[in-house]
Amino acid sequence: METTSTTQDYDAEYKQKLNGNRRIFMSALADHIHDLIARLREKGALQAFEAKEIQKVSSDNNPEVGISTLIDILCNRDEDVFKKFKGCLREMGLNKLVNDLLEGK
Repeated sequence: METTSTTQDYDAEYKQKLNGNRRIFMSALADHIHDLIARLREKGALQAFEAKEIQKVSSDNNPEVGISTLIDILCNRDEDVFKKFKGCLREMGLNKLVNDLLEGK
């Protein structure tokens, strides 16, 4: 019972961080969308159909809308996927974004 509560608390916290900083992520990650999608796919954090959906939304609208779609998908995933997302951002040299928006209180 304790584990479930802790997991739910963690899930709520990271979803709040993603949604609360959505506009910042949309702006900061728009130029990196293709690299980010590829890295998330490589780590098994995104399924092929999700990657295609993000790419379609991005090309039909703009990359910022694609990042917003990615955030929607990430908010429906678990802690493991969130950690992979942070890892991808770090690999891409976006440590400040992770530190300031995803790991800060």
